[in-house]
Amino acid sequence: MNKLLFLIATVAMSCISSASYCLDTATGKTVTMSKEQGYYRVDIDLSVPRVTRKDAGIELGRIIKKNVSNYEELIDSYFKEFLNNNTNYTLMIERMNLIWPNVPSIVRDEIDGMAQSICSTDKNILGDGLLSPDEMRLLNLIPDVFRATNCSAVGVLPVASESGKLLVARNVDWDDGKTQQLSRIQSVVKYHLPNNCSLTNVSYLGLAILLTGIGNNDGYSGSEVGQTLFQALLDSDIGVKFTIDNKRRSYAADLRAYAEQTQDMTEMCRLLDSTARDYTFGHLIFLADKNTLGVYEDNLTFAESKLRTVKDNPDLYIPWKIPGTIGAVNCFMLKSSLDNTVGVDKARISAVDQNLQTGDNALYVGNLKRWASQQRIFAENGTKHSFKDLQILSGYGPGKATDGFIYRPSTQQITVIEPISGRLSVAFHPVGREITKDEKPQYIDVPLTK
Repeated sequence: MNKLLFLIATVAMSCISSASYCLDTATGKTVTMSKEQGYYRVDIDLSVPRVTRKDAGIELGRIIKKNVSNYEELIDSYFKEFLNNNTNYTLMIERMNLIWPNVPSIVRDEIDGMAQSICSTDKNILGDGLLSPDEMRLLNLIPDVFRATNCSAVGVLPVASESGKLLVARNVDWDDGKTQQLSRIQSVVKYHLPNNCSLTNVSYLGLAILLTGIGNNDGYSGSEVGQTLFQALLDSDIGVKFTIDNKRRSYAADLRAYAEQTQDMTEMCRLLDSTARDYTFGHLIFLADKNTLGVYEDNLTFAESKLRTVKDNPDLYIPWKIPGTIGAVNCFMLKSSLDNTVGVDKARISAVDQNLQTGDNALYVGNLKRWASQQRIFAENGTKHSFKDLQILSGYGPGKATDGFIYRPSTQQITVIEPISGRLSVAFHPVGREITKDEKPQYIDVPLTK
């Protein structure tokens, strides 16, 4: 009898456990979403015949709305907090509408599909607790119209890697709101593309733009992969007043589209060159394949955009002295580009635009201090650097950028990857709370093989 009761209890507990798991996992025809430790895992199968991008967006939006019941309220409160009043809100909507027609269709359709399922209103009202389709579009064009993000990245070539394999780390530093709204919707989205290709985006639920992307064309089926390309966005303020004249594209949306087209760094740079002058805000794109590192500098109107590589390290505005490695903060370093390392060169800008945006001097100081910290920590490691070393470097802090800290109260995600093997670890901002004093990032292994 006791054995029977024990068996019944065991089966019951198993069913409860299974039911709990099912509650955390939602599956549709092409989209699966599960709630993991600190983030949502999403898999979108775009290799299915006759499934359109809008179809996938509609299904993803339906799953988001069902499983994140306060999603609209979170995003609306985020807009309310940062835009503050209807004048700013209307201006951001106007900017979005000017850029939106030029968003690549694969991105635009996914966003509009999500909006069809998520949005409860067609009216644009700031602070109503609801989202409209325009607000879903605005969410995806934050890098282009809000102009308020800040990141960093480092990379190690195989010759300087302890494992003999290339390594990359990047920090996303976004203010996620007074109640940490964005921390509640962090995600890792894997798009399964035709021809055995995939693209993984470390981002937020509802964003179809690319923030931190890992693409490959052979799948992670063994110890190594075929062609693979890592890409990450970093802003770089050139100090000019926002202008939309002849600059009506989204660089984050374009990067998403380009990432689906190629896993070759040379081809990626060619694609970036084709639209380099069509954006509203200066930026860097950190790139890495299995054996090569680069930072694509797009300063919009000054000189020529160019890929900065390790060989350029000795001859930068501020030299980089660590062999076999590269770094990036929110400024250009090539001498052929605009010098915004310690502020904006007003003499050069005045020839283009007399109306300067109010500069953030702290940002520039933070650039110098973080650039120095990256090099100092690399130097302390010696001549070879490990996966763990990049985790430690990226987690230096928490503290202010102006004091040289790389891990900051606004750090949302730290992504560390060994592209050739697909080894990926991510430290997400704590869900729903601030990073505490002396708190170190908690890295989670994120499988790319699901």
